[in-house]
Amino acid sequence: MARRNWMRWALIASVTLNLLVVGAVVGAIASGGPRGEQVARGGPPEMAALFRALDGPERRAILRGLRQDGVLREGRAQMRARQAAILETLQADPFDRAAFEAALVGQQSARAELATRGIARVADVIEEMTAEERAALAQRMAERGARRE
Repeated sequence: MARRNWMRWALIASVTLNLLVVGAVVGAIASGGPRGEQVARGGPPEMAALFRALDGPERRAILRGLRQDGVLREGRAQMRARQAAILETLQADPFDRAAFEAALVGQQSARAELATRGIARVADVIEEMTAEERAALAQRMAERGARRE
């Protein structure tokens, strides 16, 4: 019984941490963050360099697109619903492993959908850039990458 209790708390902590990461990404996008540093710390690693290199107006354009598309509002609602489903499975007695795994997969799918929609908004903004602006963005990304090495 003690092992089961430990596992339950570990799973709750893991789910909470995942939700905090997603919240940090959405919150950093929403706030614009100083040069995107908040997104870089809390967001997907593959997007960190890009967000750090974007200018304020570019980040605001991405946020505007996400708001117009309803991504931020929907994303928060989806993540709350997914968290509730996970917590429900953890509290069920007897524990239903299949329901628990389905709830986690649902959360993962929701997170992937949000990321896909966010990437589409980033691509929308970059598509509107001139070749010179894209080259400058690439240069900023390269410089930041070189400094980290």
